[in-house]
Amino acid sequence: MDVVRHGVLNLFGEQWTVRFRRELGHAPDRVWAALTDAGELEPWFPTGIVGGWSVGAALEFPFADGVFPAMHGTVLQSRAPRVLEYTWGPDTLLYRLEAGGPGTRMDFAVTLEEPGKAARDGAGWHEALDLMETCLDGDERWPLGQRWAELVPMYEAAFGPEASTIGPPEQWRTPQA
Repeated sequence: MDVVRHGVLNLFGEQWTVRFRRELGHAPDRVWAALTDAGELEPWFPTGIVGGWSVGAALEFPFADGVFPAMHGTVLQSRAPRVLEYTWGPDTLLYRLEAGGPGTRMDFAVTLEEPGKAARDGAGWHEALDLMETCLDGDERWPLGQRWAELVPMYEAAFGPEASTIGPPEQWRTPQA
């Protein structure tokens, strides 16, 4: 199945992966900065990132609101400005950048520890990548999470019930009127 702007769920052996492809109108070095510079990550990435980008380096991912404990990870690959891979808590994030056309083709894959959260996380990463692109383009930003609820039904329908068994954490649910 082709990787497209919207996430595509794939099973490789025992591992479930949600894959995205984005065509970004910026050079690979500029996109690399959006993926690795703390100031550029802050508006679009779901957590903070503390640590360096050398292979084997430990990473910490604190949540800004403090509602959840920080997650931890390790840098698995870092080949600027082409490949960045690291664990993000129990999941693995892989970015591949390729120069082409007017900018960069970015392939992003998140390998999930738990397949039941694929729709939830697919919607979240979709919004985060949209926001990253908005930040790169210098367009008006929105708070991360604002568009997630609009995207979840599309991912639930596309990925099916087995990939939709885990919803948002209780702290993120909108109170019912």
